[in-house]
Amino acid sequence: MRREVVFIAMSRKIGFSLTAIAQRLPSYRAGRLRNADMLEALELRVAEMDQELAALAALRAPLHLPFAERELRRAAPEIEAIYIAGLEAEGALAWSFGPRERERTLARGRGD
Repeated sequence: MRREVVFIAMSRKIGFSLTAIAQRLPSYRAGRLRNADMLEALELRVAEMDQELAALAALRAPLHLPFAERELRRAAPEIEAIYIAGLEAEGALAWSFGPRERERTLARGRGD
């Protein structure tokens, strides 16, 4: 019984769900759970976790942007003033294009 508790606790600690542990517990009890089986299960769990992390990062990115912009403006108010002046002088192109990209975009707009 104690070995089963340790197996369950260790499995939970490394990220397995109770459902996944329950699927492997009979093999563990019978002594048929091989190291190769656990290694394969770990590799699959790592792949699942990578997918979960990627999905969470995709959700986090748009949420983080407004906070980062606010902190940047707070940390360097002169940058905001330069940005606003550039928008007023150059229009919408000022916000994202470097000089070379800006010229190419303007040329495309003129039909060059």
